[in-house]
Amino acid sequence: MKTKTVANPWGRYCAALVLSGLAGLTSAPVQADSLRVLETRNDKLKCKYDRDIEARTCVVATSGKYELTLKVSAATLESNGIDFASLLQTAEADQVFSLSLGVGPYQFDGEVSEGSDFQLTASEVKSEWVTEAEKSLDADGTNTKTVRVETVKFVGTPNGGIAFRIKGLTLSDENNEYGESLLADDCGQTGKVAESISLALGDGEPIDLPVTMKCKTRTTTKHKGDAGDFDLTRLRLTAKLGDAGSTQ
Repeated sequence: MKTKTVANPWGRYCAALVLSGLAGLTSAPVQADSLRVLETRNDKLKCKYDRDIEARTCVVATSGKYELTLKVSAATLESNGIDFASLLQTAEADQVFSLSLGVGPYQFDGEVSEGSDFQLTASEVKSEWVTEAEKSLDADGTNTKTVRVETVKFVGTPNGGIAFRIKGLTLSDENNEYGESLLADDCGQTGKVAESISLALGDGEPIDLPVTMKCKTRTTTKHKGDAGDFDLTRLRLTAKLGDAGSTQ
């Protein structure tokens, strides 16, 4: 198996910071805090006849995708002691702005810095991070194609607050192992689960927001003769801001 992630100064995230594709995150004022999360994960059974052992062999392939849109208002930032206007003024002077976002077990750390294609002024910060991998199309990795496994977009203004948009893909099969996950690893069974978001901007202290996740899972068992029995799971989850006890 051959995999490759775009090189970047923050580990698993590349330094491809571009402004194209940020149309969905405009600089219009954020009216209220909001969160929209949708994540799915599906198992599929892949079987083939192995001539070497003269028997059918089967493997489970798990694919997934996730989308997150988070908006945090200027009022919420201010009430948590974050002076976003001052942060942007300092960032413009230094031409560097760091941020981090934790969603349950998921963690993103990024930096808008000099030498990258970004927008950073005292009135707005806007950037994009892209992670890529090489997908193996055959067992020995001879044939591959480049896939975009995650895109993180961020925009912020002193009056409008901040917004994140994250999209990602995951794949785990006999030839590939790539991609992240937002909340699926915490979704053990159908029902509501309490989660949290941790957000840090610049050198400020992180703020925490309560999140409630709703999980739906279904597992079926397939019997494939001598190959045995295989449990296949389909998972779908959504999440929004608020404590589990107050979520309708």
